Amino acid sequence: MNEELSEQEEDYNPLEGFKNTFKNFEWGISLSVGGYLFLIFLGISYNFFYFMIFRINIFLFSEINDFLMAPLANPLVIVLGLLSVSLLFVLYYLGFLWMKKHFKSYQIFYRVVMMGRKVDKKKIGKYMKSPFYIGFSVLLYLFVTAQYYAIYRSSKTSHDKNLYHYKLSLDKDVIINTDSLVYIGDNSSHYFLFDTLKREATVIPKEQVKFVRIIKNPKGRLL
Repeated sequence: MNEELSEQEEDYNPLEGFKNTFKNFEWGISLSVGGYLFLIFLGISYNFFYFMIFRINIFLFSEINDFLMAPLANPLVIVLGLLSVSLLFVLYYLGFLWMKKHFKSYQIFYRVVMMGRKVDKKKIGKYMKSPFYIGFSVLLYLFVTAQYYAIYRSSKTSHDKNLYHYKLSLDKDVIINTDSLVYIGDNSSHYFLFDTLKREATVIPKEQVKFVRIIKNPKGRLL
């Protein structure tokens, strides 16, 4: 009897538990509410890291609608996040198959990564079957992905490699010198600029901006 149970555990797919948990909810509710919260988390994470690189706490200048619109404001972040999650699931499943069919080589890899920690096959299998563990891993992975993409985008902005420039027309009594200011983003109520010479950020209320010119950069890149 115990041997039969152990064989069933060996053949168990770790993603099955996640699927079974997901099936307990109505598809419409889980996909609309849960999916949109997932996208909001990804959009807010990206905005936080991106603006923090320029020393701006975006939460101090944001409203509720800015958080709700975060996924639509950064669609490329969402696309890259979903693609990377798909890759994560593939790697996760391949890791499970590796542990199941070639445990000796997996054991060596695990001990190297975990700095000599012993491998408990049952304990690892238990974690890999848990839908909560899978969900937490996905959120953590997206959190890290958003951070690195924010670093990449901020580097492009600082070094003038974006495809488009945004030039703001301001009153002289608001800002005297605008030559060294770089547009880094905006939300529903503010424009955010960064002085590349002084290395300091400037936050401009939208009502103080006359108009915005969009200029194409011949040397810039979209991605």
